Amino acid sequence: MFRSILWLALGAMVASPMLLADEHSSVANENEASFAVVGAHITGHGKANMVVRDGRIELIATDVADESLRVIAAADRFIAPAFIDSHVHLAYAFSAAELARGGIAAAVDLSAPMSFLEVDLKPMTVIRAGPMITAVTGYPTKSWGADGYGLEISGVDAAREAVDQLYAAGARVIKIPVGDATGGGALAIAKNPSILSDAEMKAIVDQAHSHGMRVASHALNDIDVLRAAVAGVDVLAHTPTERLSDQTIKAWSGRALITTLSAFADLTEPTENVRRLREGGTTVLYGTDMGYTTFPGVNPQELEFLRKAGLDNKAIVAAGTTAPAKYWGFGDGLGTLAAGHTASFLVLDADPEIDPQTLSRPLAVYIDGREIKSKGDHRQ
Repeated sequence: MFRSILWLALGAMVASPMLLADEHSSVANENEASFAVVGAHITGHGKANMVVRDGRIELIATDVADESLRVIAAADRFIAPAFIDSHVHLAYAFSAAELARGGIAAAVDLSAPMSFLEVDLKPMTVIRAGPMITAVTGYPTKSWGADGYGLEISGVDAAREAVDQLYAAGARVIKIPVGDATGGGALAIAKNPSILSDAEMKAIVDQAHSHGMRVASHALNDIDVLRAAVAGVDVLAHTPTERLSDQTIKAWSGRALITTLSAFADLTEPTENVRRLREGGTTVLYGTDMGYTTFPGVNPQELEFLRKAGLDNKAIVAAGTTAPAKYWGFGDGLGTLAAGHTASFLVLDADPEIDPQTLSRPLAVYIDGREIKSKGDHRQ
């Protein structure tokens, strides 16, 4: 009788809260991946009810009824897709479980030792690069990535073989450094064999594309960003820290940029580069360089920098949901809430399209229909 009243009320508030899972439990209600969220404001749908069955969204509508389902009353709550972080280093710091509890359902891991390609990263969905393909003694092998984060090559044949090796091992994106760690530029190549040549970069890109893989580049100055474009690189792993020329902005039209603005919090030029690249037709993807940055979830500082770069609230949400889902080809309907899609979503205390910062403090996180984090006060 109680559930029937809830359905007829279509989201009316319940007098007493339902029992919540312990925050330290890795998966709450593990055998209850079928339920109904009633009365929430759902991104893209307005106020509605959402039926989840066996971990997938079965229906989003204002008038549904199934008394066999467990009911979660969510009046005055907001439901948004779980986020996608397009630049993380899960082998370097934190874990997939920690990021998932912070609201990250999927990520692109842009550099890890070869062995990390075999590590189980559930409950997240992760596209992995394995080690960067770099020149002999090139970045990052002599700094933070000395322990297997770089795959050293010399010559175009070795470049192609490295791509094939990574693909066979399970990598689905390739990352390369352009220039040195500080952006040595094209003029440094003749004097510095630890920098990939144009021919080697082009060989890497072409071989990766033959496998259907995108190529990301670590390039921080104008010369290196332009070199990456000429070589056919698809996406910048970071926002460049040096002001980009109009020629370089134009060269990146139709390509993509991973923001990582919180990794350069003390600099002003990266934010302006995001604005100019976006205006020039570059796709903007939310990414944090998590591992170097240290917020295991939807990073509030990154959200604020995106606002300063000129993204409105809807564009900020899209940069971490629909845009990366489409760009990287994540399956299962990640990044959007619709019938047939995976039930990976956040329960929030405010509308993220009015206050994006609410994404950084989810009341609850569901991945594939499983509640993996709860603050204990999200159901009303």
